[in-house]
Amino acid sequence: MAHVHAELIKAWAEGAKIQVLGGYGKWVSVPNPRWREDSQYRVEVTLPVFRIAKFRLNKGVDHYMMVDTVKFKPEENANFVKFVSDPIKIYE
Repeated sequence: MAHVHAELIKAWAEGAKIQVLGGYGKWVSVPNPRWREDSQYRVEVTLPVFRIAKFRLNKGVDHYMMVDTVKFKPEENANFVKFVSDPIKIYE
């Protein structure tokens, strides 16, 4: 019978970063998991980083929107003017 965390152990062995559910219900990154059967583990979640972007729409109307800096490509959006904020990290 396979270890309860077998899939995560394999992912970790292949280089994935692992988190364990610690006190107060917070996920904590651990470089060397103990793989206790009574603990909860997951592959580390990368949280998005956002920025406020300025867009110029029809008739010169400016519009501001929060965009995911990983997914949003300014060069692919003709209405993009500039970023107007520093990166904003979102926490769990």
